[in-house]
Amino acid sequence: MTRHRLLTAAVAVTAATTAISLPATAHAAPRKPARAHDFNGDGRQDIAVGVPAKRTVAVSYGRKKQKLTSGRTGFGTALASADFDRDGYADLAVAGQGAVTLVYGTSKGLGKRKLIIAVGAGTIAAKSLATGDFDGDRNIDLVATAGDAYWVFRNTGRGRFQGTRTVPVVLDAELAQTSTYAPVAGDFNGDRRTDLVLLPGGTSRSGPGESGDPILRADGSPTGLGPAVATGRTAGDTGVAGDLNGDGYADLVRGGNMLRWDSPDRGDVIISYGGANGFTRERIFNQDTPGVPWAVLPDTSENFGDALAIGDLNKDGYADVVVGDPFDKDGRYDPKKGYTGFDRPGYGSVTVLYGSRSGLTTKRAQRFTLGSRGVPGKGRDRDGFGTALALLDLGGDRRPELVAGAPGIGTVVILRNLKGRLSGPGSTALRPSAFKLRAPAFGTVVSR
Repeated sequence: MTRHRLLTAAVAVTAATTAISLPATAHAAPRKPARAHDFNGDGRQDIAVGVPAKRTVAVSYGRKKQKLTSGRTGFGTALASADFDRDGYADLAVAGQGAVTLVYGTSKGLGKRKLIIAVGAGTIAAKSLATGDFDGDRNIDLVATAGDAYWVFRNTGRGRFQGTRTVPVVLDAELAQTSTYAPVAGDFNGDRRTDLVLLPGGTSRSGPGESGDPILRADGSPTGLGPAVATGRTAGDTGVAGDLNGDGYADLVRGGNMLRWDSPDRGDVIISYGGANGFTRERIFNQDTPGVPWAVLPDTSENFGDALAIGDLNKDGYADVVVGDPFDKDGRYDPKKGYTGFDRPGYGSVTVLYGSRSGLTTKRAQRFTLGSRGVPGKGRDRDGFGTALALLDLGGDRRPELVAGAPGIGTVVILRNLKGRLSGPGSTALRPSAFKLRAPAFGTVVSR
């Protein structure tokens, strides 16, 4: 595989600036802003599934179902949610060809009011939207990435946005044609303003003795995000942020395969703990780590960490992490025959790692496949279970459920949260037929 070089870490700022605003509308008395994904303001988070092949987003409010459609190519490729106008109803940002569409929530769910924000000609890739309060004014801002640039849309209040396009690094020309940045937002330094990490997707493999292409970080400030600078840490393919040890600093969780040249067949999940002066210690989890379920496998998976979700499953104040491995095998050990079943393509798994005062741990770790007891589905080859993940509080009890896509069978599986731990029995499935859709890859994109 050709090695790619980072030509310069210099930041080229503000290639283009766009001002965007909504027409003035009458507003009711201010309400407490809704949590992300609570589109109808009922205290329960809702599920949004992108179906870009159909230019559709399928939204489930429990029993009520809704389809959002668009003529824009790739509509639904990436999703993100926040209450951008602070009216008590969460809104949904939907990526597509050359634009992000904001669909605003109402008491009945996502409504007809929309805002289209242009972000260039390219299609925004999956995992390339992020939200956060980068300037600390309590209005949620939006970030979108496409190719070798990212757009920061600063929310100046009540649906008014100011956009800035930024090219964070100059990449190898070959790489720039195929790469895009994965943005991860979190308050990593504890100053109550959201910071942004950019993972240069597709650039994480390094040669012998090299550290690989670095992740970039732009810190929040009273005027918004500062310049993106290299952190010295190698990139992963995907990432999430949350406080794993309860110290008040968001921690960065990133994962994916080919993170190191000397272990190309192993997927790693790397934890970089936040602190006042930047990231501090790191820890790596993979299927060789003692305590990770199924760590006895003779052949570890390179897809461990391809998808990630983060949230506090048991309300103990420590964020927990769900790790997707969409091609994981589920063989069996026979005392006479040894390990069997590993010659077949895998059908995927999700692994749950719980946070603690000392950070993420393997204590009480869990693993589920479509063959686990109570999980809907029979577990067939190439089901892709764990391709997309979200932890959403569907019941309104602050104990989130796991929403996991299995696009190989066109299904989204919802694992029940039972007293702070995920449970197979009682789990349900969401299928495209519920939305009167024919979408064989349903479950590839889930808003988290």
